[in-house]
Amino acid sequence: MVIQLTDEESWARYNPQNHSLDLLAKDDSLFQPLVDCSEQVVPRGGGHLILFVAEPGKTAAKYENPESLIWRDAGVLQGSLALVAAALGLNYCLLGITGNPWVAQLSDQGKLQGVGVAILGAKP
Repeated sequence: MVIQLTDEESWARYNPQNHSLDLLAKDDSLFQPLVDCSEQVVPRGGGHLILFVAEPGKTAAKYENPESLIWRDAGVLQGSLALVAAALGLNYCLLGITGNPWVAQLSDQGKLQGVGVAILGAKP
């Protein structure tokens, strides 16, 4: 996952080994077209974007039919976050877009694929 931080110009990547956020480069020019696209789908208001990212090559190295597994895993993660957000009294909205081609540009090797975009924010 890649998360838009509160200053809205910084982004961080979830690090599953340390359960922490690793700050990405502060240059948000790569993300701005995706932010603009998401605003056309649903205005964020005071919310922040969450990008769901997959590495299809890693999944394909271990499993048959990796595309199906990637999309199922993304759906389970997105649904779990919806439940947690509701329990915490937060707004959460899946946008129905993948985040490509912008997510694919996050890696120089081109090995990333966007599998969803959501907005997370406090209730007014």
